[in-house]
Amino acid sequence: TFVHTHPTEGTFSMDDVAFTQNYNVRTSQVITPKYIATLERPGGGYPKLTKETLSVMVNDYKTIAGEVVPKWRDLAQSGKLSADIANANASTEIMDRFMPKHGFNYTRVKR
Repeated sequence: TFVHTHPTEGTFSMDDVAFTQNYNVRTSQVITPKYIATLERPGGGYPKLTKETLSVMVNDYKTIAGEVVPKWRDLAQSGKLSADIANANASTEIMDRFMPKHGFNYTRVKR
């Protein structure tokens, strides 16, 4: 099990996901002030992490982020949300879309 904290409400970063997969971590958690995000190794194990699979994952992450971030950035710039909340919401939405697409067992719950 690998547990670490994030000072804001954001969830896993792409680096967190790659670390968890590369080191075959059974359970990885991100603890924020209000949430616990958990990434558990799939029953069949993680897909093998190669340059090619990592490239696919990173490109997919960037594509999803490109679709998600502008909406949250606009809300922050308009003053409807703080930048911290907008960034946390963007991070969460990205991972909510990214994780199941790549076969990861991912949850995020209130503390």
